[in-house]
Amino acid sequence: MALLFSVLTMKSGEAESRFLVGGIPRIKNDLKGWTAYEEFMRKIYGASEIKVEGKIYIYGDGEFVNATAEEVAYMYERIKHREDFLQARCQYWGDVVFKLIYDNGEYKDENPYPTLMGSSNVRNKKLHSMQEVADFIIQDGRYGDLTIKYKDKQLFLKTDGIYVKEITDKEYGEKLKKILLPMQKEVEKEKKAMNEWEKERQQAKRYKEQYPPGTRLQLINMEDPYAPVESGTRGTVKLVDDIGQIHMHWDNGRTLALVPGQDSFRTLTEAELKQEERLKNGKVVDFGDDCQIVIPKEPIDCSKLGYFNEMEGECWDLVKGYLAKLGIELLPNEDGEEPMSDYVAKGVQDKIVELLQEAGVEFKFEQDETEELAEDVGMNMA
Repeated sequence: MALLFSVLTMKSGEAESRFLVGGIPRIKNDLKGWTAYEEFMRKIYGASEIKVEGKIYIYGDGEFVNATAEEVAYMYERIKHREDFLQARCQYWGDVVFKLIYDNGEYKDENPYPTLMGSSNVRNKKLHSMQEVADFIIQDGRYGDLTIKYKDKQLFLKTDGIYVKEITDKEYGEKLKKILLPMQKEVEKEKKAMNEWEKERQQAKRYKEQYPPGTRLQLINMEDPYAPVESGTRGTVKLVDDIGQIHMHWDNGRTLALVPGQDSFRTLTEAELKQEERLKNGKVVDFGDDCQIVIPKEPIDCSKLGYFNEMEGECWDLVKGYLAKLGIELLPNEDGEEPMSDYVAKGVQDKIVELLQEAGVEFKFEQDETEELAEDVGMNMA
């Protein structure tokens, strides 16, 4: 461990005093508490100025620490008994010079704010005033932690980003804090705004991935006090903008955008999308309990609708499809042949055809079979 101390000479007119102090004094505050300094100040109180000159020494090896009062006393005794102690046993580090000026009944530092050297991830910079120190902390502290040192490379302060973490001169630190605090609040405000913007940008990105153009949505509720789109309306996504609004082409012709977090909506299911696709091909008749059939645009040719086993083509597919909607499965008999007698099958077929015709499905029948079927099931054929 290396002890850092200074040999000072204080002068005011003819008065002079030479003594040792721990560390490196640079301002009046660094001298407070040292007995020799206090005694000298009482002797020359009222002098216009005091000049302080000093030589800085290091005793020992290793990490630098400021010598305590006891360690200074020890070295003072060594100097008295050996005149070459400083030259032979200590390492000369450098000089220090400053003045104290008598003003309005007290002594003040001639230059209370020493020139400092700031180091950051971006640059090194000389700092000549407290405002420059504050500016350096705020500007460069955004990019990482800083160190600011005296000219002799001794640490003055460290930061955690834009916040002072450690400072050797507490009085300086209190004054610096008054300058830094409003500047730090501005940075925090900017950072919060930037975080909100980034949050919105990331959310908009997620919405763009979740709702690409062409996505089908259904509105649950729109928070618009003037003319909201009616709840239940379906629409197609046009685009998602950079603030996350979902621009729509609603099926009713409206174009109001959705605002996630304010408006509520849902994405159509695969079943609903398939249903919409069927709607494009013809009118849908709802038989209840989710039983729906698209009415063919062209009449279905059922000219051979005389017997169950003679039904073929689209007509038979339509009957089977309707049975499936009702959850009915035609099982073969024990011989693996017709699942029911012609009589029963004919009744089932006729009833299905009747229901479909009442729903609006058109059939083409041979004239005699049409008349016979009409008599059997009471259909009103035109």
